[in-house]
Amino acid sequence: MSNIKGWILSNLSSTLTVSQIAAHFEFNPNYLERIFKQATGQTLIQFINDLKMERAQELLLKTNFPIKRVASDACF
Repeated sequence: MSNIKGWILSNLSSTLTVSQIAAHFEFNPNYLERIFKQATGQTLIQFINDLKMERAQELLLKTNFPIKRVASDACF
């Protein structure tokens, strides 16, 4: 799971789908979703959204960027 999480973090700026992630790691999307949830307690989409929210929160607290820039920089 750490390889998958790391890859997601490295590619967070692009639009990620379960199918894309599964294809990269040569898994069936349903299987990947199931094993990821068993290992982490959350779906891949929840994990991705949590990363984006953490990034947005960090930017809002540490910068004076306008909301549009924060949303863009946090990959929303």
